[in-house]
Amino acid sequence: MILHVNHIAPGGPEQAMLAERSADIVRALLGLVGEGAIDQRLVPSLRVHLDWIQYKANFREPILVRRAADRSGGPLALAELAVDLRRVEPAALLDALARALGGGSDPSEDGPDGATLLETWAPVRDSVIWRFNRLFWQRVADWEAAVGRRFEEALPSGRSDASRPEAVADSVADFWTLLRDLEKKGQLPAEIFALEIGVGSGQRAALWLDRFRALDEERGTSYYPRLRFLLGDYSLPTLDRAMAAVAAHRDLVSVIPLDALDPLKTLSFLRYKILSIHLTNVYDNLPHDE
Repeated sequence: MILHVNHIAPGGPEQAMLAERSADIVRALLGLVGEGAIDQRLVPSLRVHLDWIQYKANFREPILVRRAADRSGGPLALAELAVDLRRVEPAALLDALARALGGGSDPSEDGPDGATLLETWAPVRDSVIWRFNRLFWQRVADWEAAVGRRFEEALPSGRSDASRPEAVADSVADFWTLLRDLEKKGQLPAEIFALEIGVGSGQRAALWLDRFRALDEERGTSYYPRLRFLLGDYSLPTLDRAMAAVAAHRDLVSVIPLDALDPLKTLSFLRYKILSIHLTNVYDNLPHDE
């Protein structure tokens, strides 16, 4: 049995809680093994993953067994036990572990406690949850109207780190320095292209453009009128929202429908022309099989 600790303790009282729950899980597992309460076919190759899932509410069970399958779909002995330390209930831990690991059931059967599985295994890119993800970004305005808050407020920190003013100021300063260096070498093009992929609400783009214009005016470099700022996203409603957010810079901004899995499909005409590309939570949030 191999133990993976897949979290960085958030500090404070939560750190002590994580350590205590991790120890409780290991003790419970060793006890179940000693009692023969775990399917003995699983024990030699069992991997235990102790996770800290950022979102308090999510689609994953607090205790989940992930079974491996062969090419024909038949179950293999290899299994992973994934435990969300944030949501697992200490009082019910022993029974939950015994239920999860006791049956060795076929992964095509219904889930734990009679839960109905929405689909059999499929690559994430073909799964129900990924189709739901695409639908969310196409209808994000409806979601916000229904829940009464902006989607950024649902993030673990309540906002996107990319929109922090100090982070935006640093990005603008670095870009301005690049442009100045290119100008000194006589290599600065007449049109200055910058691109943001995965634009969200457009808040970060608006802050960036505001800061770039202010810095350009402060230093008298006249880069801002030459800027061609591109908003790229696969969701047309998201692009419309972002465009509204940057209305003060509308003359310099264009939207580009863009699939992050194949960016050159729409960006090939800009090869070697884009001087800055910003992405936040795009490629790290694609299906892992992509």
